Amino acid sequence: TSADLQEHLVSILFEQSHLTDTQNKVLMHVVSAIRKQTLSIADKNSFNDDYCFELLSLVSALSGSSEGCDNLVYHESLIQDIFKLLHMGTKRIQRQVILLLRRILSQISPDKLCTITNTCIPRFPYDEDKLTDKLTDKPTDKQTPRRTVLNKLLAYIMKSIVLTVKSKGKRSGEG
Repeated sequence: TSADLQEHLVSILFEQSHLTDTQNKVLMHVVSAIRKQTLSIADKNSFNDDYCFELLSLVSALSGSSEGCDNLVYHESLIQDIFKLLHMGTKRIQRQVILLLRRILSQISPDKLCTITNTCIPRFPYDEDKLTDKLTDKPTDKQTPRRTVLNKLLAYIMKSIVLTVKSKGKRSGEG
């Protein structure tokens, strides 16, 4: 099948842990094409769902090995785009993105993920009793709200629940 051929091609291209110049160029082309598709997703006329899905399938095949995951996590823009596609993509693209995230998130440290997604690690009450003022290094009672990875992931989960409820509501209303 097409998927088997694709996986075989990816395994041939990326079977080594260290990428050659040609392999790196192929990967950079795929990452760049995903970036273009992500940027064009708001414009429904220029977004190509099938092409984006095929690109994600290539990346998914590459993420099937630990060496492939190691190579993918170096491309921070790819991970940013994957999160954007999780939020804005069609259902099948979202399913492909979830598969990718399941494979590559274990390879990314929480600190690096926070940097990539422009969030921070949640602080719990027992972590610090009080925050300190960065200029004076004195404790302050003021706690500022923070964007955390947990907040972002929960927002994605809530969006999928809302979409599921809306689609089921439309189906039950048709009868």
